[in-house]
Amino acid sequence: MFSILVQLDQHPEERDLIGKIILAYGVLEVALLECVRAALDDDIYTATRVMYRLKSESNRLEVADALVRHKMTSYKIGPAWEEAYAAYKFCKNVRNSYAHSTWVSDPDGTLRFGDLEKSAKSAVGKSNINFRPLTKPVLEAQYAYFTQAHHLMLYALDQFQTAAKHPRKLAQDQYILKPPRVPRPKLDSRGEAPTPR
Repeated sequence: MFSILVQLDQHPEERDLIGKIILAYGVLEVALLECVRAALDDDIYTATRVMYRLKSESNRLEVADALVRHKMTSYKIGPAWEEAYAAYKFCKNVRNSYAHSTWVSDPDGTLRFGDLEKSAKSAVGKSNINFRPLTKPVLEAQYAYFTQAHHLMLYALDQFQTAAKHPRKLAQDQYILKPPRVPRPKLDSRGEAPTPR
């Protein structure tokens, strides 16, 4: 049977990591929704309507920030939100660059992706697709950062729920510890030697 992922099938480990990254973004969205829910006094119905009537992740993220930042800052946990928010924004950019890309496998075995949204922004003339290399180590670092972003979001949420005396998802004697800092990964593998196949 013919595979629609013929270019990515030549790089199965990278393909699987890309899939995990794209799917993990949905998990981040739920964590963001939980933060909005908490900011709206645990009203999941309004939180869901406010967030998902908006088109585009950027709009959702901006509205979530407008609703959540004020509440968290009022309880003196603004820095926890700011760190989670910054990590989430980076993850959104990574997810979008893969979700809106086309993929090629060079003859030398290098996997490359070209962001179609970026190439479409030129108003006149040719729209060139800039194919950027992507290696497994960069994808692994990005996936680890998605995990970090999720943990930061849950940490900020738990701090807020505790400070505001809101219902928590954890037992009374359990808390989410602030995760150790994970460095922000690169967006692609430019400047790295190709991974031998």
